[in-house]
Amino acid sequence: MNRIASLLNSALLSYVIFIMLFITFFPFDYHWPVSFSVNTFWKVQESLQNIFLFVPFGYLLASLLNGSFRRTVILAFIGGFSLSLFIEINQIFIVDRYSSPIDLANNSLGAVAGALFFLALRRAGSLKEYGGRLLDIPLMNLVLMLIPLLWLNAVSSGHDVRRLWLAFLLAFIALYIMVAIYLYGGRGIYSLKRSHLVRVYTVWYAISFLPELLYFPGRVLAFYLLQMIFMWLLLRRSARGERREQRYELPTLKTVTPLFLVYLLLVALWPLRGMQGQFEFEVLGALFRRDTSLAFIFSQIEYFAAFALAGFMAAQILNRHDFKAWKHFTLILVMAILMELPRGFHNLHSANLTHIFLAVFNGTFGALIYFLNLTNYLQDQHRSNLMNDRRLLEKWRMEKEPQM
Repeated sequence: MNRIASLLNSALLSYVIFIMLFITFFPFDYHWPVSFSVNTFWKVQESLQNIFLFVPFGYLLASLLNGSFRRTVILAFIGGFSLSLFIEINQIFIVDRYSSPIDLANNSLGAVAGALFFLALRRAGSLKEYGGRLLDIPLMNLVLMLIPLLWLNAVSSGHDVRRLWLAFLLAFIALYIMVAIYLYGGRGIYSLKRSHLVRVYTVWYAISFLPELLYFPGRVLAFYLLQMIFMWLLLRRSARGERREQRYELPTLKTVTPLFLVYLLLVALWPLRGMQGQFEFEVLGALFRRDTSLAFIFSQIEYFAAFALAGFMAAQILNRHDFKAWKHFTLILVMAILMELPRGFHNLHSANLTHIFLAVFNGTFGALIYFLNLTNYLQDQHRSNLMNDRRLLEKWRMEKEPQM
């Protein structure tokens, strides 16, 4: 792993740890408990939520270890156990929080699952069959970043089946990007076929909707069939007028950005039935003062993660023209304020400055991830070009030697 890739994974791991600690410790209301107690109550839904919470941590930690299978799994378990133990000890001294050995076990299991997922992908990393070449395209990074967002949506939904429509919107965004890549670059440069596109999207959909499959298997399958119909319509529309664009990334981003903003607004105001007539604004209000359930906390994490992705997309669009840091910061700040204003009329949220700050922070971090990712891609391309040049030079020398 090169230095930029290591820096990128370190930044992502730091971000994941920061979000996990902030959410679990907020509102940082520490006190000395009257008596110490440990909760041993077990619920399937909360156990699954705790497992999925630590999957990104285990995945990113394994990407930095870059060791053998056994060593990576053991260190991922130790890392997940240590971080979870730190969280559980702190929660003893926080109001409205509790510690549980079951959470400790679930979090450790989640870290191991994330490490195993990384190791499985590393083994399949050289597989170019079934459209694996799609992973080489920079715009595909946006599709991959939708996976943890869909997982957060799943653990935020609980038994609220209506929230599945938010996941459906994200799945359509991924579908549109994949179809655009296939139409305007994949067929020519990477020799992709329609069957490759279908297989890649099917694998992506299965991974992204894995948590939802545990709750709503029938609806998830129905949504998949509906997405296949949309794919067929998009491909059929493009077949009427075959056109090739060298720079398809910007038009594609401009098309999916409004859809993502609709998703972001829906996440900010969910549940939609909670609107009220009186506007409330707090400077440093508690994010979870009206609902301390795990599902609601995950919905807040989903909102901040969505802003990180919005910052990633904004940086990608601005970089196609003339990127300025202050332009990106202003855009994210305005977006955060506009999203926060209607929350002031919601009886479960209320507008507050803390929320705006965290949204801007996540959006700015998303831009950092984009540029680290772009730098890593350009370095890989440069290294690949150098290797190709060396092969051509070596071939030329071998052809010249018999003549001499």
